Formats: sequence, structure tokens, C-alpha cells
Amino acid sequence: GRASTTPTRKMVKLGWETYSFGADVFGATAFLLTLVGSARCDFIKFTSVDGTFTDHFGVWRYGQWAFLSNGQQAWLYEGCFPYADSVVIDSKWKAARAFDAMVLIGGLLFFMMSAFSACLGKRTYTRPNGIVGVCLLLLSLFSGLTLLVLDSNLCKNNVLLGEMMQQFVFN
Repeated sequence: GRASTTPTRKMVKLGWETYSFGADVFGATAFLLTLVGSARCDFIKFTSVDGTFTDHFGVWRYGQWAFLSNGQQAWLYEGCFPYADSVVIDSKWKAARAFDAMVLIGGLLFFMMSAFSACLGKRTYTRPNGIVGVCLLLLSLFSGLTLLVLDSNLCKNNVLLGEMMQQFVFN
């Protein structure tokens, strides 16, 4: 027989550290995106039929436009403001807020645990992968349950939107 001239490739087996690092990167990205999404006030947007009026609402705060003037110049300011006590926050909205808070706190704890375990090394600390997997699945579920806000007073019976539309139409 003749010897094979085809070079053989040696398979490199990736260790748990490689997969752990990938999970840490995805976990950190998910936490940062959740943090940004919670801090913003444009989770839901209402636009008039003719497109002349748009208003934004978030789980925790709402967007409001303000016209500022010093007599010579005028500025248009858009900011996020907390909901007033007069706004009725129903049970679905409260549940969405609770799930949003759980995702933020759980994501922060996961991120901190991942960072500390990377610093400690394999010999000092062994990560309980089963518990981490279950916690990440729960955080994903809780993140999805934040969408309960779409069936709450924020979307179906928005008092602020009614007040703003009344001022916009009648003033």
C-alpha cells in the first residue's frame, strides 16, 4: 500500500471555560439591554392617525414634550417623567413592573457571580451549572412576562393619553 498524503487535522476540544465565557457575554448583553429598556420611556408608542401627534410610555416612566422659551428663542424638550399618583396602575401593570425588577436584580446577580467566578479560577470556585441554567431560564420567562403591560391600563385605558389628547385637540 501507498501512504496517504492527506494531512490529518487534530480536533481541538474546547473546555468548559470557553462555553462559560460565551454564556457570560450573552448574560451581560441581556442584562445591559434589559437595563436600557427599563430606563427608557418608549416601551409603547401611540401615534395619531394623521401622524401629527405621538406619545411614548414606558413600564416605569412616560415621555413628555415641553416647549421652553425665554422670549427670544424656543426649545423643544423631550424627557422621561415618573407616573403621577393619579395614574391607576392595575394588577397586570404591577406584575410587569415586578417581573422587570426581578429580571434586573437577577441579571445583576448573575453578572456579578460570573465576574467573581472568572476571577477566582477553577480550583477555588466551581460554578453550579444546573442552578445557573434554571435561573437563566426563569429570567428569560420573567423578561417575557414583562409584556403583560400590553394588556394593562397603560395600553387599554391610558388616562395620561386621554388628558394629553384632550389638551392637544381642544387647545
